Amino acid sequence: MGQLKFWRRGDDCCQWRGIRCSNRTGHVIKLQLWKPKFDDDGMSLVRNGMVGLISPSLLSLEHLQHLDLSWNNLSGSDGHIPGFIGSFRNLRYLNLSGMPFIGVVPPQLGNLSKLQFLDLSSCIGLEMQSRSGMTWLRNLPLLQYLNLNSVDLIAVDNWPHVMNQLPSLRVLDFSINRPVPISPIGLLPSSQAPPSSGDDDATIEGITIMAENLRNLCSLEILDLTQSLSSGNITELTDNLAKCPASKLQQLILKYNNITGILPISMGVFSSLVYLDLSQNYLTGQLPSEIGMLRNLTWMDLSYNGLVHLPPEIGMLTNLAYIDLGHNNFSHLPSEIANTSIKDTFPEWFWTTVSKATYLSISNNQIRGRLPTNMETMLLETFYLDSNLITGEIPELPINLETLDISNNFLSGPLPSNLRAPNLTQLNIYSNQISGHIPGYLCNLGALEALDLGNNRFEGELPRCFEMGVGSLKFLRLSNNRLSGNFPSFLRKCKELHFTDLSWNKLSGILPKWIGDLTELQILRLSHNSFSGDIPRSITKLTNLHHLDLASNNISGAIPNSLSKILAMTGQPYEGAQTPAASGVNYTSPVATKGQERQYNEENVEVVNIDLSSNFLTGGIPEYIVSLGGLVNLNLSRNLLSGQIPYKIGAMRMLASLDLSENKLYGEIPASLSSLTFLSYLNLSYNSLTGRIPSGSQLETIYNQHPDIYNGNSGLCGSPLQKNCSSNNVPKQGHLERTGQGFHIEPFFFGLVMGLIVGLWLVFCTLLFKKSWRVAYFRFFDKMYDKAYVVVVVGWTRLTRKTATI
Repeated sequence: MGQLKFWRRGDDCCQWRGIRCSNRTGHVIKLQLWKPKFDDDGMSLVRNGMVGLISPSLLSLEHLQHLDLSWNNLSGSDGHIPGFIGSFRNLRYLNLSGMPFIGVVPPQLGNLSKLQFLDLSSCIGLEMQSRSGMTWLRNLPLLQYLNLNSVDLIAVDNWPHVMNQLPSLRVLDFSINRPVPISPIGLLPSSQAPPSSGDDDATIEGITIMAENLRNLCSLEILDLTQSLSSGNITELTDNLAKCPASKLQQLILKYNNITGILPISMGVFSSLVYLDLSQNYLTGQLPSEIGMLRNLTWMDLSYNGLVHLPPEIGMLTNLAYIDLGHNNFSHLPSEIANTSIKDTFPEWFWTTVSKATYLSISNNQIRGRLPTNMETMLLETFYLDSNLITGEIPELPINLETLDISNNFLSGPLPSNLRAPNLTQLNIYSNQISGHIPGYLCNLGALEALDLGNNRFEGELPRCFEMGVGSLKFLRLSNNRLSGNFPSFLRKCKELHFTDLSWNKLSGILPKWIGDLTELQILRLSHNSFSGDIPRSITKLTNLHHLDLASNNISGAIPNSLSKILAMTGQPYEGAQTPAASGVNYTSPVATKGQERQYNEENVEVVNIDLSSNFLTGGIPEYIVSLGGLVNLNLSRNLLSGQIPYKIGAMRMLASLDLSENKLYGEIPASLSSLTFLSYLNLSYNSLTGRIPSGSQLETIYNQHPDIYNGNSGLCGSPLQKNCSSNNVPKQGHLERTGQGFHIEPFFFGLVMGLIVGLWLVFCTLLFKKSWRVAYFRFFDKMYDKAYVVVVVGWTRLTRKTATI
């Protein structure tokens, strides 16, 4: 029932929720049955709205002024907006956003001559009729707010001209439409209209005409054309908007378009502007000095462009609370008005400008300089300065800090002596030159979700007080440092941990059994340390694990048998496969595959990896490893593994790289290996493999690229090797029995025959000394010889039959 459950028959309808009546006449003037998009926890409520249709009986509310049915499901059986809505002559407010309507917007809405607010946004099945276009909007002279976000306008070519005839328009939102070229057809008299060529020149000319038609919208306060323009020059738009005697524009949003050019000096006219978002375009050059005239600006996003220079006048924008200049080509920030290069420090005025900012991003540029010494007094909550050329030490940091990313710079020295930021959730200092010990105060950061100190010069053991907190940690990277000590025990409390990289350190000791309790773990990299002991069998409890790297340690013992429990490696979908990730961190991780180290990130989820190479593992390769059908890379090279290659290895259909080199494997190469169609790298060298090499075009291609993949196996023969598989060079096998690992000599059978022969000879030597027993002995020997012969013949027959069935 939703809101209608409060409507009770017999009560005054003016007291019902969502109903408002006129105090003077008693007529219903407002019907507001909107459904919030999200609840208090951020969960979508759209599906929980009212279901049905908009009934024509509503027309009895002839005095209705306000109608809001947004985010319900009242589209009816045909899914169309009912045309009778255009009969509400007194309607001033109409909001049908978020409804699953389809088809064209009914032109009958043009009959609502008193309409001031029209919102049809997020109705992703709606489109404007190509024949009449938007001409019906001309009949709405009082319209102040128009939101057609996500409505398909690709068939409309006259909307700028129509907008020009809405002098009261204050808010225009055409965002998230399909990028459309603004064709000039229909905007000019037919005698002047050029033919439609469909090329870029026509598109740019259309943008120009759009801008000229918008210049009369002097009441416009918000212009949002997000993801709506296929091309155009920024100057064409801003110069025409600036022709108003006194621009009232407060928000200009042109993000996610293909707009080019250099920001013009006309930007300075928009003195009322508080929100400017030109991100994700192709703007180039430098910002004009007139940008300093936008004194009311609180939000500025110029990220993902090709800008190269900021004027010193940007220091006059002291009200900025959100600044994103990331992913441009800035090589420096101006230090003084007369000096446009910076050598050792950021200009003082810059930090004064951003002192009130809570969000600051200057990432992925080429900016040099140092961080300010008074940084702890700033109000920053989110600070991105990654991928620049910043040097010097890290100063004391702001107390309100929640996210800090200063990775990929040249910062040096130790971490700050103190860090009082109780709300810090992400600390990323990856790839700098920070040295010294990891300070103990990190254990007090109870809200920390992502800690990345990798690729620095930290040394010593992790602080013991670290065990007191960080239970919410999801991402931990300490790789490429000089850390020592045992596997960090504080991780035992981190039940939400899904990324752990401790590789390339000096860590030692055994891996704890409780590692199997970290059931959310997806990536575990411990390679290039000095860990010893066995691989804990509890590691097979990590059902979400899809990247296991224990290479280059001192680990011994056998590979755990129950690898089939690691569901993320089986290639089969299962509940819990999508573990939430810590936002904002870089998941790039190296994988030793195909004979080299490659970088993969969180988008390369198909790289399922096991690397146990360069250890002291013994025993055989577990047969159950073939159940890991999603495995892409398997590297068991440079160990002491014996036994045979699992004969069902062909079941690992996704395998692209297999390295079993430098072990003690023997027996034949399984024929099923040739069925691995994705296999592009194979290395079986320096084992004791024998017999004929399996045939197949995939294996031949791999051999042609890497002709050393069979080296060090003197018993192998057949194509592509030059050694023929004749009877002389095919190794003779003893009495073998087929098992999951292949064939082996049956101990019972072998012992029975040998014991019988030795026993007979002992009896023979004894009885030779007694003449009276000689006759009896030879009779007994004849019988036993016959039985032994039968045993041998039967055994050989069984062997040949089983061999023939393979």
